[in-house]
Amino acid sequence: GSCTSWLVVDQLQMEKVGVPTLTIVTSAFSSLADNTAAGEGAPSWCKAVIEHPVGGISAEQVHANVDKIWPEIKSKLINWKPQDSVASATEKPYPLRTFKVKGDEATINEFMARRHYTMSLPVILPTKERVAKMLTGTTRAPSEVLGKVGPRDGVLTVELVAVHAVMAGCKPEYMPAIIAACEALLDPAVNWRGCNTSTGSLTMLIVYNGPIVKKLGIASGSGAAGASQPVNNRIGYCLSLIAEVVGGSFPGVDMSNLGAPSDLVAWVVGEDEMHLPKGWDSFAVSRGFGKDQSVVTVAGVYPGIDHMDHSATTLDRYLEGFRSVSGMGGVFRTHIGYLGTDNTNITPLIIFSPELLNFASSNGLDRAAFQKLFWEKTSLPLKYLAGINQSQLDIFAKRYGIEITPDTMIPQTMAPEDLCIIVSGGMGKHAHMFTPFGGCASRVIGN
Repeated sequence: GSCTSWLVVDQLQMEKVGVPTLTIVTSAFSSLADNTAAGEGAPSWCKAVIEHPVGGISAEQVHANVDKIWPEIKSKLINWKPQDSVASATEKPYPLRTFKVKGDEATINEFMARRHYTMSLPVILPTKERVAKMLTGTTRAPSEVLGKVGPRDGVLTVELVAVHAVMAGCKPEYMPAIIAACEALLDPAVNWRGCNTSTGSLTMLIVYNGPIVKKLGIASGSGAAGASQPVNNRIGYCLSLIAEVVGGSFPGVDMSNLGAPSDLVAWVVGEDEMHLPKGWDSFAVSRGFGKDQSVVTVAGVYPGIDHMDHSATTLDRYLEGFRSVSGMGGVFRTHIGYLGTDNTNITPLIIFSPELLNFASSNGLDRAAFQKLFWEKTSLPLKYLAGINQSQLDIFAKRYGIEITPDTMIPQTMAPEDLCIIVSGGMGKHAHMFTPFGGCASRVIGN
């Protein structure tokens, strides 16, 4: 799904500089391709649709499917022209258009759901008065454009953030934290478009650090990312609404194979800085921010894997168990390609419980020493990893200056310091490992 959406974006960029193109998409992804093209301002564009799937079928079937659409491809490459009569509908992003609907709240919620203004669950209706009150929580101008949310390329203004904050039940004082999260999600490194369209069960992971955690009451202890955490839940719901409504990431465009409850409410946690291991700086400080700064870090992630080991009595024993779990997490099946590139920002995010990291304290390890030990102990031999192509291995070997053999130990990241280790949660020796889809991005939270 994400590949389709980005392919269309790339094609249209080439068209803008005068390079004629034709994109071939499969029947299952045609609606996503059309939605992306419309968002890019090209409701008329050159494509050909081939029968789905194109992978996992015989060579004979591939040839038969190509033969079936080859005349169309050839004709469009020679003859296709955009339809001048088709104009892309554009609307100024500010001020937002308002509308009147008669009926009770249930009726209006049904009306909004049919128009994809919600995620089908009831919301607090965003009246002009409620949106105006929400905007009192920020000094940013309502007309300010934060960016475009894919795949539809919906223009996200501060006013539109306030609308969705109202719908999610947020308070005005949440606005700076939500705006900063949106700005981080719009960072190209995160690939928010990809998260909103992928066939994977992707969601957003949002981590807050600094004074904002206590100021807003962002949960960082037991059940921080779960139910009955009003600040975390409402911010997570608001961000998910923005992804679906502004980005147009509804079913049929969001190609998630199964989906997940986290589509509705993104993962939101505060780091428990009160219970960091002795001598540790916070996650945000480890990323170069000041101790007194309020910071949000975001990433698109696959569902987390909860590793629990109550029987381990030593750190080495615990990490040996974690090695097998991390091998199932998808990181080892995908990250070798990242290791062979310059993008060291693509890294697993691991949320450790404070109790578990007492292991680190008892061994006198600071954050850097723990990262190094974790990096070494959770590496896996290449022979246990599937789906790695030779070109990726060649890049990896050149980067490390080594000869690749089946017994070569493959680490989680290019370097120990690239590991994202966060402290949050309650009692018990648990660690939640999130496989990344794109990279991480952080933003300082302003007024």
